[in-house]
Amino acid sequence: MLSILSTKEESLTDLDKGIEDETPTDELEAEIASTQDYQDRILTWKTRTKRLIQKAESERPRVSDASASSVRSLNAQTVKLPKLVIEKYSGEISQWQEFWSQYETAIHNNDVLSKREKFTYLKSYLTGAAARAVAGFTMTDSNYDAAVELLQNRVWKKRHCNKRTYVQATEPNSCKEIISCSSFETPV
Repeated sequence: MLSILSTKEESLTDLDKGIEDETPTDELEAEIASTQDYQDRILTWKTRTKRLIQKAESERPRVSDASASSVRSLNAQTVKLPKLVIEKYSGEISQWQEFWSQYETAIHNNDVLSKREKFTYLKSYLTGAAARAVAGFTMTDSNYDAAVELLQNRVWKKRHCNKRTYVQATEPNSCKEIISCSSFETPV
């Protein structure tokens, strides 16, 4: 954009020189005023463009020199990837691993997002018992970590409890453990 404005400015300057030579003296004042108006407009737009470029560059995250070449090669690719869809998680332990691997890759390990933003995404992907488990947490950085830990612990405990139910048939004393696991199943 800036180069286009500079090119136009040069073209207008060249045209003005030719017009000055051909314009009668009595019309020259009006022509000079018109030329000055165009030059003022070009200067205004060049200044605005420079400010926008500087603002965009200051807001752009810095990339180290080592990864700059990989970023350039990524930008050179014109492949449009399909939109990533993360399925919602309802609390069913058989769905956890798939949900967590997608969520962790796309959001949890994304350094560009703040923990509050990650927490917002997490809550939007939870339904049922999983959503109820984290419903009482306010949107803070520390609560994001606590919510993730809670969900991971719930899954681990459910898996552990399910393994214990198989033990019940062979070990009569495991009944107390199974009862404590079923109390875990109730919504929070």
